Amino acid sequence: MVPNHRRQRQHQWDSRSHQLPQHSGDQTVSEGGILAIKGVKSQYYICMSKAGQLQGKRIYNENCNFKEVFLENYFNAYSSAKWTKNGKEMFIALSQRGRPLRGKKTRREHVASHFIPMKCRDEERQQDEGKTEPRGMGENCHSLQAAFPDKRSTKKSLSDVTATMECQNQERNLDSGCCDKTSASTEASDICEVTEQPLQSLKLASHAVLEEAQQRGRLKCSKCGGSRKFFCYTCCSLVGVTREEIPLIKLPVKIDIIKHPNETDGKSTAIHAKILAPNDVTIYTYPCIPDFEKDKVVMVFPGPQAVSVQDMIQCLHDQSNSRLHHTSYEPMKKRLKCDDLRGSTCTEESFQTGSSDTTKGSEPRQRLLQRVVFIDSTWNQTNKISTDERLQDLLQVELKMRKTCFWRHQKGKPDSYLATIEAIYYFLRDYHKYCLGQEYDGEYDNLLFFYSFLHSVVNKAKTERKT
Repeated sequence: MVPNHRRQRQHQWDSRSHQLPQHSGDQTVSEGGILAIKGVKSQYYICMSKAGQLQGKRIYNENCNFKEVFLENYFNAYSSAKWTKNGKEMFIALSQRGRPLRGKKTRREHVASHFIPMKCRDEERQQDEGKTEPRGMGENCHSLQAAFPDKRSTKKSLSDVTATMECQNQERNLDSGCCDKTSASTEASDICEVTEQPLQSLKLASHAVLEEAQQRGRLKCSKCGGSRKFFCYTCCSLVGVTREEIPLIKLPVKIDIIKHPNETDGKSTAIHAKILAPNDVTIYTYPCIPDFEKDKVVMVFPGPQAVSVQDMIQCLHDQSNSRLHHTSYEPMKKRLKCDDLRGSTCTEESFQTGSSDTTKGSEPRQRLLQRVVFIDSTWNQTNKISTDERLQDLLQVELKMRKTCFWRHQKGKPDSYLATIEAIYYFLRDYHKYCLGQEYDGEYDNLLFFYSFLHSVVNKAKTERKT
């Protein structure tokens, strides 16, 4: 039971006038303050009831109001915090009354474990410099006092959380990382190029501008006001650098990225592609999926029916002919009769006359494939999107024998599971070589412009930490 004096105070918090909520990152805010906060690993929002208790709900409303007391949000909302104690994984969560709990990792962390991780501005500066010592409460610490109705228990509970919670490592504080994303498989029978150090031989634009921005630290996004570095993953805009200072890439096909609704924007590398190739990359949040022309769109996702990039164009052409035969009354165009299109390229004239031409060949291939779909989510979340009926008719393409360089490893997943930006890059390399019939000369290397820089920063921090 909540004491009467607390109920009165809590009732005052909920009695303020509201406007329609506006979304801002992981939080949903109104004129009165925060309405709800969504956990990263949970499909639930953390809400406050009229009695002042914290609850996990799938749907929030205007009665769920925290009334934020801090000036700016410097962190993401998480569903639970994990650390290792004596070789065992532990976690911190909040009870329904808003009190921190500790114990072994259980399934509850995905349902009712919601909390706000604490960060100090001084701590952020240290983490930017590669120092990750845990810190407690401080003058610049941001907190949600309304989440704990009793102010006396607030200080005790929040300091308890921050004292026991191990500081997140440098990888998370780069503000752009991502969770492992969909893309590859490990069949040894396929023959593809495997580079031992794929990030070492890239033809990249100079990283000097990023190094200068790294020294300046985080800046406020001019659109949403969030604290960002290099770019804002919420607004898809640059922060601290100008458009002229970073490469602009033209892609041979359009890229559509279907992002899982629970995927954290700040950890997704899909934003790299959107910023570096803004005219050719579109990001949709599931369940929003555009209408695709089935014969001209493929989805990069492993599966039993997936084909390689080398066989992709032939399969699209066969699908197109098959559907024309069954659904169209117009005469079907003649198709080049060849068992394998890997060794030659075909022009528009070749398809009409039945002859092949090895010198001019990219135009009809480009017309056969117009868009490529990628799924942006953790591997444990891909099933929901990949099994959507709107994507079932798309030809699935699988990238073979590629290894990730990503610094965020998912437990139990092989190194052939690529990050989203890696999957896009490797697909375009194979497409350029096998479908356009041209030698690859670094045309799309700058897609890894941010990724390679962050990779070097993380590796440097790891080396310094070991020494």
